[in-house]
Formats: sequence, structure tokens, C-alpha cells
Amino acid sequence: MKSLISIAVATALILVSLILNSCATNGESDDGAPFKGLLTITSSGITYIDCQDNTRYRILDGQHKVGDAMGERVITLNEPVYIEMDGSLSEFDSNLEFEQQFSKMINVTEVSHIDDELPSSCDHHVKPIVSFENPMERMTIEFNYFVPAVILQKPLYGWLMYFPLPDEKFKKVSQGESLEVISSSHGEEIELRIEKMICATDEDSDLWSHHLEIVFRGDAYPACGGIKVEDGDGAEGILLSAYPQ
Repeated sequence: MKSLISIAVATALILVSLILNSCATNGESDDGAPFKGLLTITSSGITYIDCQDNTRYRILDGQHKVGDAMGERVITLNEPVYIEMDGSLSEFDSNLEFEQQFSKMINVTEVSHIDDELPSSCDHHVKPIVSFENPMERMTIEFNYFVPAVILQKPLYGWLMYFPLPDEKFKKVSQGESLEVISSSHGEEIELRIEKMICATDEDSDLWSHHLEIVFRGDAYPACGGIKVEDGDGAEGILLSAYPQ
């Protein structure tokens, strides 16, 4: 019962999110052959990636077909499942820049199969979520492939912003490469620079494989993240304290 309540709540939140994002569903057609790919419930709604042609879609589950197919599964955000489903296609439009990486929406009419085991044909779409943190500023920067966006969050000032990042940039981040990128959204702009360098917030903190600097609203903020490093092994660069001592 608890799982069913969680599903209902998650579905309701996602539907509200889709409405707030000003989604247009005009031009609906039944031209949707069976869809086979990755479905992911994210903080901004339900996403679907076709593993064959790599197209991204938004999902509308107005008939609760996805929710019913989930059964007793515990819903975990940002963890994809493999799905085979039918649905009608419609144009997708949003005022948010990161949402423009979705060209169409699928209104799900039937789910024939859903599985936690992902087929090898979808492997190239399974990328880790890479996070960075600045505890002094209570700021987090998350690279989430399934949203898909760089998510900037600083609760103290009410920041929760999604900045688009192309797939090729996600690949660099997920493979631990250096990256410089400028992205715009919400009428704002961020500049990100990631270096492969052992990074620590202070002498007693954990060590991380990468250092990030984010420039936002004219100010530069450091952050540490990537992969946790044990005793400095397995990472290149120098030991860096991200903050003045």
C-alpha cells in the first residue's frame, strides 16, 4: 500500500510539473509504433530515451499506465527502467531551455513490458550522475543526464535552476574529463570549468577526484566532486584545498 501511495504521489507531482512547464500537446497522432527504451522519473518529470534512434521524449501518463505497470516497485528518482509501450505522439514545447532537448511527448496508452534489467542496446545511455558540492555556500551542482541538465541548487537563497547540457558534454563529465562550458537558462548564465585534480574542502574532509569552478551572477564559486578518492590514489593532479584556510 505504501508503494502504491508513493506511485500516486510521484505521478501527481510529475503531472503538475508538466503543466507548470507550459507543455503544448497539440497535433496529437497515433503514429507511435511500440516504443522500446529507457524510462526515468526525474525531478522535472518523466523522460524517455529511445535506445535505437537516441531520441528524447517527455512522458504523459494521464491514463496511469506507467504507474500501474510499476506495480510494487519502489520509485527511485533518476534510475532508469527498460520499458516497452504504446502511445500517441504530440509536439512538446516549453519555455525552459533545458526542456527544449525534448522534441515530442508520448501519451502512454499501453505498457506491455517493464524491467529493472537494462538491455545492452541501452548501455550507451546509462551515465552516472556526477555531483559537486560547496559546503561553505551550501551549494550543489549536479550533472544529471536523464533530466537532462546541470542542476544548480542553493536552498539558502532559493536557487533551483536547470541549465541545458548537450549529450557530448555529459559524456565528458561521466568519463571524468576536463570540461569548460557556458550554459543559459531562466534568463541566467553559468560558466563551468572542471579539472581533474584531487580536491578537498578542508584538511579533514573527504578527497574527491575533480575540482569545479562555477561563475554565476558575477561571482566565482569552487566545488569538489566527481569520484571519491581513497588516500589520494587513482587521481591525477595536485592536492587542492578548494577554500582558503
